[in-house]
Amino acid sequence: MKFNSETARKYAEKVMRRQMAVELEPSLMLIAEQQARASHEGWMKGKKKQGYVYGPVVNDNPENGPLTNPMMVPYDELDEETKQANIANKVL
Repeated sequence: MKFNSETARKYAEKVMRRQMAVELEPSLMLIAEQQARASHEGWMKGKKKQGYVYGPVVNDNPENGPLTNPMMVPYDELDEETKQANIANKVL
């Protein structure tokens, strides 16, 4: 099985749907959150270079208008579910 960020994201979503919690020491949780924040910032920079802007829905087709994604916001503005998925992605 090939493991990549998409595989990890799907696994993290399954974990969250089943309400399984990963309990970490506070210092490790802080590191995981810092990694999730840095990863999101890097993802946003890459998307901006591709021409993406914030939009209420994902549009990956420039023929349908501007390239948009609802996650094109600072990490602190993401909803808690998305933040937890990003953290789980870093932990798992």
